[in-house]
Amino acid sequence: RKDEFLPALAHELRNPLAPISNAMALLQRQNPSAQMGKLTGIVERQVRHLKRLVDDLLDIARITNGKLELQRSMTRVDKVVQHAVEIAQEGITSRAHQLSIEAPGTPVDLYADHVRLVQCVANLLVNAAKFTPPRGEITLSVKVAPPLVQFIVRDNGKGLDAEFQDRIFSMFSQSPTVGEPTTGLGLGLHLTRAFAQLHGGTVTAWSEGPGRGRGVTLRVAAVGGG
Repeated sequence: RKDEFLPALAHELRNPLAPISNAMALLQRQNPSAQMGKLTGIVERQVRHLKRLVDDLLDIARITNGKLELQRSMTRVDKVVQHAVEIAQEGITSRAHQLSIEAPGTPVDLYADHVRLVQCVANLLVNAAKFTPPRGEITLSVKVAPPLVQFIVRDNGKGLDAEFQDRIFSMFSQSPTVGEPTTGLGLGLHLTRAFAQLHGGTVTAWSEGPGRGRGVTLRVAAVGGG
């Protein structure tokens, strides 16, 4: 019943999002003032957030029912990094984090599901931004060792207890943050692990302990091929 309920819920939640976005765009065109721009911007950001949550629910339902298949095609490391950063940029900027990127200086071809791989890397960046105090430091490193490519996200945030380093990839699991409300559904890292496994890869987390930052390594077998 749960497997039937999740996709039905996601579809019902998704239906109102497009009319809300369209109405906000219409209001902005009819009254292009600074105040209206600020208000419609708030609505647009929240609609994007809701859409991501609904998409996550749909992906969970597809994975649970064995209906999610990768759409592999040729892409490149730099495109994956660029699109992932675009998705995560709002969360990084809103908390005044500094993001550093260490990637190969030459193009690296990948044979992968571009959308899902971008989603994986973006989830790691969003998670790092969420659990790192304001004005923190986040690093995205890419290392290539054919056929594997590794996307490594590090931060100088609160770190992880040893017993929680694998549990963060469980469905609906979130690391508690003292003094901060829990946000999201706790699905992002679970989906990241599922997509990594579909790509013949893994995702692992490590930390030197509470208050000493943490990192996550995403490995996928996607270099070259076709």
